[in-house]
Amino acid sequence: MKEVCAEQRKVVVLGRQGEHLARCVVFDIGDWQAVYGAGTVQLLAQRSGDETPYPCPVSVEGGAVRWAVRDRDAARPGHGRLELQYRVGDTVVKSEIYRTLTMEALGNVGPVPSAPEKNWVDTVLQAACDAQQNAQAAKEAVTRTITIGENGNWFIEGEDTGFSVSGPRGEPGESGFPAMVNLTDTTQSLALAGNTDYRCTDAVTALTVTGFEAAPNGRREGWSIHFVAGTTILVMLPDSVVWNYGAAPVFTPGSEYWLLFTPLLNGKVLGVWNEVEA
Repeated sequence: MKEVCAEQRKVVVLGRQGEHLARCVVFDIGDWQAVYGAGTVQLLAQRSGDETPYPCPVSVEGGAVRWAVRDRDAARPGHGRLELQYRVGDTVVKSEIYRTLTMEALGNVGPVPSAPEKNWVDTVLQAACDAQQNAQAAKEAVTRTITIGENGNWFIEGEDTGFSVSGPRGEPGESGFPAMVNLTDTTQSLALAGNTDYRCTDAVTALTVTGFEAAPNGRREGWSIHFVAGTTILVMLPDSVVWNYGAAPVFTPGSEYWLLFTPLLNGKVLGVWNEVEA
């Protein structure tokens, strides 16, 4: 993958229309880290012809933020825009607006991506128009804090659920713990099966979720992945995923993480990410 450094007042060339993972745009946030301390990063992109920007998955290594350009990012030729945001507590720092360029290409360019999500709040409000009861459930799922206690159980808003994160394998028809699947190798491409917990045994450098499969009859609907981030980490998820509080995850090399997914309305999936303390 070719790396391109984003520089102030220079156009960031994303490549040709329809290219996928051919280029990686690198941003330097060393100055922000020195001034504000450790924080989280979000990258917003707006393609040519789009009215609103959308969040892009990035990886952070030291003072470098890397954005692997996907086919959805390069679906439309012409000039677009980028903005990098850095959050430390209540402090929000924004970069200049970078101009981007996607060049035309001949032939098929692949499927046109769906309209990008503006934020999670918009999704919940739209869901309320369809079914108030389900919208309320979605809102509660978003606002709850999910953690792992010292006893190894899941905690919601500080209360012990009694469910162990490493519980026994479930069987079809049971309402208890999910099935567990151990995975080897540093590169993973997964279609997640319902009510299944995936455990990656090697430090992961590339994690791709291609979709979410329904659970067997009588099993809970939900998916989870436990992994350790490798030296560099690229995580690719379907466009249907919306993040808790609208905050895209930032993975630190060598740290352990849980990715938890729950089905919501209109085909959307709520994503929650937790860093697991050693």
